[in-house]
Amino acid sequence: MMRNIPRCLVRLCSQPSVTQMQYQGFRSLYTAESLGLDGFAASRSKTAVNFHGSQMKEKFRSRMQEFVTPDSTSLIFTDDLKTMINLAEKNPEDIKLLEQMIEKFHNQSTGLRFGSFVFGPVIMRFFHSINEPNAMLAMLRNPKTVTMFDQFMSYQIAMDLLLRNKMYNEVMEVFAISQERSIQDNKFPKNCFILAMAALYRMNTPESYEKMKTLANAASDAGHVPMRRSLTYAAALALNQNDPQLCLNLLAPSKQQNYVTIRNLKALAFAKVGRLDDTMAILRASLEYDMPAEGGRKRSFNKNIIDSIGELVKESGNKDVQLEFARILKNMSDRQMIEEQTLEALLDTPIEKLEPRDRDSWNNNRNFVDRGMVKTNFNKQDRYDRNTRPLYPPRRPGLNEME
Repeated sequence: MMRNIPRCLVRLCSQPSVTQMQYQGFRSLYTAESLGLDGFAASRSKTAVNFHGSQMKEKFRSRMQEFVTPDSTSLIFTDDLKTMINLAEKNPEDIKLLEQMIEKFHNQSTGLRFGSFVFGPVIMRFFHSINEPNAMLAMLRNPKTVTMFDQFMSYQIAMDLLLRNKMYNEVMEVFAISQERSIQDNKFPKNCFILAMAALYRMNTPESYEKMKTLANAASDAGHVPMRRSLTYAAALALNQNDPQLCLNLLAPSKQQNYVTIRNLKALAFAKVGRLDDTMAILRASLEYDMPAEGGRKRSFNKNIIDSIGELVKESGNKDVQLEFARILKNMSDRQMIEEQTLEALLDTPIEKLEPRDRDSWNNNRNFVDRGMVKTNFNKQDRYDRNTRPLYPPRRPGLNEME
């Protein structure tokens, strides 16, 4: 019997199912791995093996329905809720039962709860996996259950689901809820801030532009140092709303001035404010950096950005700039430095789980310097001192929230 379990898991994981998070027509900003959705799908598959018959599943559901009746004195235990989350499917009956179990579990006396399992991110992964943004929103709008989701990851998953369903106003609503909750005294959690800026960018309206400026100013006043993606979304929105000067100001603090999205945005923004010499300087610098003989590394540009710059160069009537742009354009074409992908598509590239060294100022208010290096890294037996603080932060902020 035990030998058959791996085969069962393979069959379950290979069949089309909502647990595989493959629904059509939408696109998440964060990858399944970065949100923990892949691990959640594996957990559902394992539970399905344990409850391999429909009779077992229905028996469990019936027992839980009895437990959530108003006159029931039975408690909802951690394992009960875990099992229901892993068994529930996308139908009104399962979703309603799960909501009732969550509310009862949450309302039980803290002293009667067993274990310290954090359910917030797991519940959000369930709603994400079945693509149920409205049911998820109801959880966050309900004052009886909202405190279960006081983890950055819960709000990140929720906002990602709303973003992929183009519910941009609701993305901002959830971001406002997270700010009201002030989790860990942080009103601008980095990944949630990225998702908020992505929603405002996709709205691309005068109202979203004003909201972006308000949020950017508030974040700056709070000492928040935004990640590159949130800066580029804000800068791209400013550019789309014909404010190239603000675009340049927003990008100025970034330490990655040569990153592809920043490079493209700055080149076009300088052209739009009439500083074509600065645009040409950015393009020339990319040509000088190009080293095809050393592995083909290139600082490329998006074709739609180059086309827009070309139109502005033509409108300028400056013959010298036009000649220089033509020369640069030919060299770029010869070296295949112009990408067909649009800047808009590049901005929406899914964000993967980052390694510590790849993070752009993950948390500037924390110091990850190895304190052991101040005295010594080794004890008398030349063994590494286990009490020293690691040089790099954990793989992902809030990893303990993923369970």
